[in-house]
Amino acid sequence: MKKIKTLLAISLLSLPYIAIGQNYSRIPFTMKRHLHFNAVIADSVNARLIFDTGCPYLLLDSAFAKEHKDVVGTVRPGAMRGTGNNFEMISVARHPIIYSVGGLADTSKMTTILDLKKIVGCEADGLLGLPFFRNSVVQFDFDSNFLILHNHGFVPDSSYTLVQGTTVDANGKILVPLTLTIGNDCSVADVFCLDTGFPGGIALSKYAAEKYGLKSKIKNGVQYSNAVGGIGGASAEVMFVGKKLSIAGITIDTIEAEYSLNSGGVLGESEYKYKGLLGNSVLKRFDLIIDFPNQKIYIRKKTTYKPADMPSIRALAVKSINCSKGIYAVSSFVPNHPLAVENNIQLGDTVLMINGINPAEYDFDNPTDKMELTIQRADKIIVVDNPRIYLNETSAF
Repeated sequence: MKKIKTLLAISLLSLPYIAIGQNYSRIPFTMKRHLHFNAVIADSVNARLIFDTGCPYLLLDSAFAKEHKDVVGTVRPGAMRGTGNNFEMISVARHPIIYSVGGLADTSKMTTILDLKKIVGCEADGLLGLPFFRNSVVQFDFDSNFLILHNHGFVPDSSYTLVQGTTVDANGKILVPLTLTIGNDCSVADVFCLDTGFPGGIALSKYAAEKYGLKSKIKNGVQYSNAVGGIGGASAEVMFVGKKLSIAGITIDTIEAEYSLNSGGVLGESEYKYKGLLGNSVLKRFDLIIDFPNQKIYIRKKTTYKPADMPSIRALAVKSINCSKGIYAVSSFVPNHPLAVENNIQLGDTVLMINGINPAEYDFDNPTDKMELTIQRADKIIVVDNPRIYLNETSAF
C-alpha cells in the first residue's frame, strides 16, 4: 500500500498545471512584449510559441522548420499578408501537424512557415493561433503570468463586466467596440481587433486615420519607419499618446497609440470591419477573460496596475537580423530626428556594440536609460547616443 501511495504522489507531481479538485488548469507563459509558451510539436520536439489571437493557424519559423524537416514534412509555396506593407512569401506544410501546450493538444491542418524570428526575435519558434483555444474559456493572469483554462459554462463573478457587442468574424478575428479619446476635440469610437500578437496599445489603420482626420489633429506625433513592421515586411506609422480609452464603460488613461502610414497590409488603405488593433500594453491593464465558445469577453480594471512613465521610444531601434550568426542592425528609426539626419542613419546599418558590449549580451527586456550605439556602414564606424523620445503633447523629440 505504501508503494501505491508513493506512485500516486509522483503522478500528481507530474501534472503541475492542474489544480486538483478545481474546475480549471493553469498554463504558464513568459511575457516579453508577447506571450511565450513552452510547446511540444509532433509529441517529441520542444518549441517556444507566441500566442497570437490574430493568427488563424499554427505558424513556424523557417529555421525551426528546416531543423525539424522530419516533423514538418513536404511543403508548398504560398503568400500571406499581415501588418507589413507587402505580401510575405511563405511555405505551407502539406500534412497536418500535432502540437500541444500544457494539457491541451490540437492538430493544425494548415501550418504556415516563414522567417518569423526577424519579426518577433530569436526566442520564438512559432505562433500559436486562435483556433488552439476555440473550445476554452481563458482567463489571463498578467500578474503571475498564467493562462487559466476554465470549464465550459464558467461565468465570471459580478466584479467583471461583459463587453457587449464583441463578435468573432469569419476569419476568427475577435472584434471589440471601444472609444479612444485622443484630445479634447478628437475621439475614435469604433470596432478594433483584439490581437495578442501586437505588443503595443492601439494601432489605427490608415483608413481610420484618414476617416477621423488624425494627421491634422495630432500635431506632435513621432513618425517611425520599420525595416520589418510585421508579416509583410516594411511599415511606417505615427506614434502618439491617447488621452484615454474606454471599453464597456471602463476607462484607463495615457494610452500608447499609433496610426499607420502603410499603403498595403491589414493596416493599409482598405476598409476592414475593424479600424485597428487592440494590443498587449492595453490588455495587461485589465483582468481579462475570453469565452471563445460563446464569443464573450469580460474585463475588470486592474487594481494592481501601476501607471507607467510616459510612453517612449528610442530614436533608433535595434533588432537581431540573423539569430544564428548573432548579427544586429538598426531595425527602426525616426527619419526626421537630428540624430538620424546628421549621421545619415539607414535601416539595416549593422550595430556592433551597445554601451560597449556585444548586442547579443544586452538585456533588451530591461534597457538602460543610456544607450550608446556603435554602428558600422561599409568601412565607416559611427558612435551615437540613442536618446529616448517621450510621446507627450509638447514635443516630438
